[in-house]
Amino acid sequence: MNELQIGLLGTFDVRRNDEPVVGLEGRKVQDLLAFLLLQRSRPYSREYLAELLWGQRAPAQSKKYLRQTLWQVHSALAAPGQDAPDSFPLLVDDEWIRFNQRCDLWLDVAVFEAAYQQTQGIAGQNLDEDHAGRLRQAVDMYRGDLLPGCYDDWCIFERERLQNMYLAMLDKLIDCCQQHGQFEQGLAYGDTILRLDRARERTHRRMMRLYYLTGDRTSALRQFDQLKRALHDELDVRPSQSSVALRDQ
Repeated sequence: MNELQIGLLGTFDVRRNDEPVVGLEGRKVQDLLAFLLLQRSRPYSREYLAELLWGQRAPAQSKKYLRQTLWQVHSALAAPGQDAPDSFPLLVDDEWIRFNQRCDLWLDVAVFEAAYQQTQGIAGQNLDEDHAGRLRQAVDMYRGDLLPGCYDDWCIFERERLQNMYLAMLDKLIDCCQQHGQFEQGLAYGDTILRLDRARERTHRRMMRLYYLTGDRTSALRQFDQLKRALHDELDVRPSQSSVALRDQ
């Protein structure tokens, strides 16, 4: 086997047959590779990529940096002694660069997105074991936000998109846990959400229900107090009528 394993969620990580690949430590090297993997369904012109990653430079200089960065990517990822079309993740010509669909590659974002798509339209309480397992695998794979050291607009957009998918999958898993009486696991998923978004009101309500179902009415009411503080601190608003009604209930 000659499989590449690439992780973009959390720490940037590239391995070949489970051995770390060296030579990809540069910020722009990682950004270029990550962008093309995230946008793996379409090609991009050299001019576009040079402007995207080095837009503050003169056009000639930005194209030079792109050529140098592509050389670094190729030097690091080219499989030793192999020229097969499935051995390198990028297809490069004089004008265009794109992801090589034939490359033998495992990509965490691809698995993560597939789990999200496969469970679209299925309510959490209706998940079968196969779909629930895919979601559990996906949320475990989310080791952290996408490329946390990059603050370019394209990366911020992708980071927020993937984080929103992560939160939506956790929401479904909470409902799945409630349906199957796995209340403690559901509460753990809720805590994970609130570490990212402490003012996420519907998550507080879900946790209030789960605490109540475990027989812990005190913690359910305490969760409402946490919601009240979070909404005041983060948004300067009060809990919605739905949350107040659930507290009263």
